[in-house]
Amino acid sequence: MAVFEDLDWRRLDTFALLAARGVCSIESSLATAAAAWLVQNAFAMERLDFSSGIGPVVERLGRLLNWEQEFGYRLEPTSRNLAALHDGFDFEVPPSGGLVLEVVCLERALEEDASWTRGFLSIVSEHSLRALAQGRRLFALIQVRDHESPLVGLPFEELQVTYPFPFRDVAA
Repeated sequence: MAVFEDLDWRRLDTFALLAARGVCSIESSLATAAAAWLVQNAFAMERLDFSSGIGPVVERLGRLLNWEQEFGYRLEPTSRNLAALHDGFDFEVPPSGGLVLEVVCLERALEEDASWTRGFLSIVSEHSLRALAQGRRLFALIQVRDHESPLVGLPFEELQVTYPFPFRDVAA
């Protein structure tokens, strides 16, 4: 159930999943070529456009994640509940190819609510790792103007040594 037969670092998906931990950026001028490569390699794509702010994307996520059917209430555009978004962030990732969240104008979200934006990126990264552990490819491809974008180098998660694993030698 390996996701990669070999690690070809020239491939966008290899870099996005392994080096970028599921949160990869690309210059807007290369987005069309990247999208064509992704489609050619059997990736489904969902566009999340933050040009009108966070609210419309939260509402779109509610539709994409079948929020009302899953939780019995509509995910409102004003919701900034990252814990709820984390719990409901369950995309159906195709077994071949994968799923790419094409993120546009995230700089606007960063201006509107930097804490929410960092939390959103952490959620994407964590769920990308979960999908990878299940043999699926899920990652965000964030369009940036250029290397000077405030998103490039933005810290969004800090790793740490975990609490001790409660290992118990249990016979199967």
